[in-house]
Amino acid sequence: MITFRETTWSDFDQVYEIYMDETVNPYVNFEIMDKKSFRSIFDTMIEQGGFQVVVDDGNVVGALVISRFDHRLRHLAYIGACGIKQQYQGKGCGKRIMQELIKALGDEGVRRIELRVEADNVRAIGFYKKLGFAYEGTHRKYMKREKEKEFIDAHLMGLLLK
Repeated sequence: MITFRETTWSDFDQVYEIYMDETVNPYVNFEIMDKKSFRSIFDTMIEQGGFQVVVDDGNVVGALVISRFDHRLRHLAYIGACGIKQQYQGKGCGKRIMQELIKALGDEGVRRIELRVEADNVRAIGFYKKLGFAYEGTHRKYMKREKEKEFIDAHLMGLLLK
């Protein structure tokens, strides 16, 4: 059974493993680094709130950030920094995670979910489309990876819930 919970400092090693994995790292906002360097990023993410770990049968299998808003945007949730441990990728775990997350957010009154995905992350774009997310625009030259010469565009995708 998949559950979500706030990330704690005791999750550091698990989250580090997720975000530093070569299949995940190109699509988050920081480069591969040692644990000491990642610690300040991790601490900031916890302090900002919305930083969740995904637990399946007692094991941390993923991490993500869910941003929620107030007032005129209280119906909106933004999902970012998604990552799943490599051994769970390609086995339906990501689909189950997103389906549970979409349901949970809908149950909380969210009517719109947004995310941003790098234009070169073809696998994720297809995945989100299968879940019902629609392409809504592009942030041109949005991100630059340390070892690449060119900036990368990011696509905005959104899902409207009933």
